[in-house]
Amino acid sequence: MWYAITAGGGGAEQRIDAGPLPADRWVHVAVAYGSGTAVLYVDGRETGRNTGVTVELRNFGNHIRAAYIGRSQYPDPYLKGAVDDFRVHGRTLTPAEVTALART
Repeated sequence: MWYAITAGGGGAEQRIDAGPLPADRWVHVAVAYGSGTAVLYVDGRETGRNTGVTVELRNFGNHIRAAYIGRSQYPDPYLKGAVDDFRVHGRTLTPAEVTALART
């Protein structure tokens, strides 16, 4: 599994790579940004980190019409699952806050 964000096409993706998601159960996935670092969490535990992220959601303003959740605009495999809830917070969550969200 990976998380990617780009403001300049596939060749400019800034990614966090992690192992596959667990199968046959609900999984909480979160990405937290702050000071050029993006951290990927699965079930409240850090699974990947990129310390060179320059693109953030705020760069897109209210124009996130082309956002892809669970799939890519490229010929990558789709997420074989369902998305139950998607939230964007206005600040960087702490590791403890991400863990608490994963438990609720």
